[in-house]
Amino acid sequence: MVRVNENKIKEWFRKYQDTDCSNKMLVEGISTFCEDIGIDPEDAVILVISEYMGAAHMLEYTKEEFVKGMERIGVDNADSLKSKVDQLRGELKVPERFEEVYLFTFSFARPIGQKSMMLDVAIALWKILLLDKFDLLDMWVMFLEKHRTTAITKDEWSLVLEFVNKVNGDLSKYDEDGAWPIVIDDFIEYISKTKNKE
Repeated sequence: MVRVNENKIKEWFRKYQDTDCSNKMLVEGISTFCEDIGIDPEDAVILVISEYMGAAHMLEYTKEEFVKGMERIGVDNADSLKSKVDQLRGELKVPERFEEVYLFTFSFARPIGQKSMMLDVAIALWKILLLDKFDLLDMWVMFLEKHRTTAITKDEWSLVLEFVNKVNGDLSKYDEDGAWPIVIDDFIEYISKTKNKE
C-alpha cells in the first residue's frame, strides 16, 4: 500500500464537507468531489470508490469513511485519485471484484433502516452496473417498470447477478426448476409472451 498523508486527506475532505455537519460530505459535496476527479456522479467507478471507503449510505460519506477509502486507494489529493480512475474502473472488468462491488451496492443503496432497496434506485443502479454485462437489460428494466411495484430484496439483487452470469441472453441455459426468485421466473414468462406477440 502506498503511504499517504492522513492530514492531507482530512484537509482535502474539508473542501467537500457539509456546512451544517462538518463530519459528512452530502450531495453537493459529492457532486464537487466527482467534478474534481473528472467523473460523472452516475459513473460506476463511484461505486468502486464508495466500496473502498466502506461507505454505509448512498449520497453520504463520513470523514472517517473518506480517509479510510483514500488510504486504501493510496491517494491524498484529487489529482492523484483522478489519475487512478481508469485503473479503478478497470476493477469492474474482473469478475470477482465486480461481484464484491455489486453486492456492496445493495447495502450502500438501501434506505437507512430498511431491508430492501427501492425499485427505482435498483433500476438506476442496474442500468449503471449491468450496462455492458446483461444482454437483456433493456427488457429487464421494461419488465420491472411495467410489472413490479415492490422494493428489491437482498436475495433478488444477488440472484439477478447470478442470472446474468449463468444465463444472460441465452435462455436455453435457464433452468426453470432452479432456485430463482419469482421475479426472474416472471421475467422469463414476460420474455416468452413478448416474443410470441412479435
